[in-house]
Amino acid sequence: MEILSSKNIIRVGNITLNGRKVNSKRYTKYDKTLGFKWDEDLDENLKTNMLSIVYFIVVNKDIYKIGMTMGKGGIKSCLDFYLSAGTDEPGYNRFTINWLLRKELNNGKEVEVYMMYEEPIKMQVKTLTSYTECSVLIDGKILEHNCKEDYKKIYGNYPKWNYQENGEVINEQISNEFGEYKLNRKNKTS
Repeated sequence: MEILSSKNIIRVGNITLNGRKVNSKRYTKYDKTLGFKWDEDLDENLKTNMLSIVYFIVVNKDIYKIGMTMGKGGIKSCLDFYLSAGTDEPGYNRFTINWLLRKELNNGKEVEVYMMYEEPIKMQVKTLTSYTECSVLIDGKILEHNCKEDYKKIYGNYPKWNYQENGEVINEQISNEFGEYKLNRKNKTS
């Protein structure tokens, strides 16, 4: 699906191979994290505000991954997890996406990130004795689910890096490298 055909998203920026140099006493798979070049038009507040966010990792204008975040630090914090995987303590999914991102970038492909978001909603919530006004986030998983289902209606499956939803297994090379990374991280220092 070409990302430009969606009306509800904004461009966040693009992922690069030019990240920060890693200075660690522990084993790292990579000497540098991946880098990120923020879109100049992106409102600074959207980088770190806590919002209900659906993000789209896009390779050469095609959606490869749909995910969500609602955490503190907003889209910046979410992206930092992907960018630093292989230089820290990543889980299997983060390691896999970082590996795939590097492969696409090393093959000269353009990797962009887009997002859609919902602002917190002000509403009255109960307290022990009365009510108070709070800002509440819409469950980002609902937004993500709707986006993935729209994609599936059009293409018959989910984006290629949404492995779990497609019922696919990560390729053996990535699985082996993740296992080796975890062992080396545990047993070796740089």
